[in-house]
Amino acid sequence: MFKNKRICARYKVAWRSAKHLLLSCLAILMCAGSAMASPNIVVIIADDLSKDAFDTLVQGGWLPNIQQYLISSGVRFENAFVTNSQCCPSRATLLTGQYSHNHGVFSNQSPDPLQGGIAWPGWLPKDGKPGRNESTVATWLQAAGYHTGFVGKYLNGYGNVAPDTVSDPQTYIPPGWSVWNGLIDPTTYRVYDYLINQNGTPVYYGTTEAEYQTDVLTGLAIDFIQQSVTGQEPFFLTVTPLAPHLEVINIMDILTGNEPRDGFGLTIRPAPRHAHLIDGNNANGEMPGLQIKPSFNEADLSDKPSCPAPLPPVEPAVVADPYCVADRLEIRADLDIPNLERQYKSMLASMLSVDDMVGTIVNELETTGVLPNTVIIFMSDNGWFYGEHRLLGKELAYEESIRIPLAIRAPGAHAGATAQQIILNNDIAPTIAELAGVAPPYDPDGQGISSLLVDPVNASWFRKSFLVERWFVPSLIKFESPTLFAWRKKNGNSDFVYIATHADKDNPGTPTHHEFYDLRADQYQVNSIPLSDAIIQGSQSFLLQMRLCKGARCREVEAL
Repeated sequence: MFKNKRICARYKVAWRSAKHLLLSCLAILMCAGSAMASPNIVVIIADDLSKDAFDTLVQGGWLPNIQQYLISSGVRFENAFVTNSQCCPSRATLLTGQYSHNHGVFSNQSPDPLQGGIAWPGWLPKDGKPGRNESTVATWLQAAGYHTGFVGKYLNGYGNVAPDTVSDPQTYIPPGWSVWNGLIDPTTYRVYDYLINQNGTPVYYGTTEAEYQTDVLTGLAIDFIQQSVTGQEPFFLTVTPLAPHLEVINIMDILTGNEPRDGFGLTIRPAPRHAHLIDGNNANGEMPGLQIKPSFNEADLSDKPSCPAPLPPVEPAVVADPYCVADRLEIRADLDIPNLERQYKSMLASMLSVDDMVGTIVNELETTGVLPNTVIIFMSDNGWFYGEHRLLGKELAYEESIRIPLAIRAPGAHAGATAQQIILNNDIAPTIAELAGVAPPYDPDGQGISSLLVDPVNASWFRKSFLVERWFVPSLIKFESPTLFAWRKKNGNSDFVYIATHADKDNPGTPTHHEFYDLRADQYQVNSIPLSDAIIQGSQSFLLQMRLCKGARCREVEAL
């Protein structure tokens, strides 16, 4: 698990620290005699896979490879969260180990409504100034001698936006990747008829069964592994399929629609071998049906934030006002619920090819003899709503949106264990660096979790609280959620979330609505508890500390 004798020596010094005692013991035992090779690291990131949907699939036996090779052979983290529940900010956090307020990618949309989140100022190099994407977990490991590979979805807007020194954005390869296979937007959101930038050359994939996106990405991942094992250096591979994210075949349908419930009609096509599982014929097998919670199609939203909802024209137009939960339309039983049922089943069915991907990758690692020295991380970039609080999508600070599945298999890890500590997507980049024996060039906000892989019941884990952040950014999307900041705490007898919504665009610094949910008594967040002015003031003060934190200060505040 550790890189060389220098790393071993570093952990012998850590023996003097009680906090690192267990990890130090393991390191010294592993380093005795001769230095071990650095581990290979494989990260597989599903898109919009909620923990609830994941648990349903696992419990129903629909993900046998993930169950056998990751859950039964590794550590499953039951309280894993993201700190900004949107694809682009979450993926930037996975690359940097930072909150959005530190890496600067705030939303799936950039301030330019025609460009995706990759165009946030400062992420890409511009006018001779370096970009924040020039120091990520990929560049750290590549500089340390790793052979690095990327396969799948990168950041929103990739392929349309690149540094000003690149003439064709579709050929741009971000720093840190030895081998690059990046899906090109907007075709990223189609499982057929899409483009992949393969090491600087856009390659088109069509509509045959063999060109199903997840399977093509699996093949590219296998190609990378086969290429990597012939060399002497360890490898780092990130694989990011679209599934179970909904397909967007025609983006204009999304931009020009004025009905926020139209999203219930979106689906994703599963692999052809799994299509029969959503055809409504139980005789040949069928995916599980929608799980109805007490918060589903919530009848009384008066305790949720309200704000002006825009009435946009038929043609595309920039949204000028946010759209709040209390303004959501009721889910119609005759139309919306059947659509939502089809959507749910299609998303679950699309995950079966991702499970096949996991099985194929693990089998290749085993065949090539490198599985015993390979770390595998499986997770999602954020959660997803299926009608809770009348919602579809993500982005908000309710549990369905911020909770994610996370399972890690690693050499020396405790197989088949479950960990209950709060883990954030902020922790993934520091963990990869820690496992590889690499020191990041700056202090990430997150914390490496290697110690929890060998001691999943570690009661000294520091984190008790964390920040959830989301900014309203005017874009071409018709119904945007407002700015919010949330304090999520889970420790001992405390299990709550305080959410401050900022829905007044003319006075963005002042919250317009406060929510407080005691998840011990109200796990579905149906009834917000009214707060006194003093409690609101104290909560706002704590939120401000988290909103301004950076590096070690973030971890200090999260420990309170």
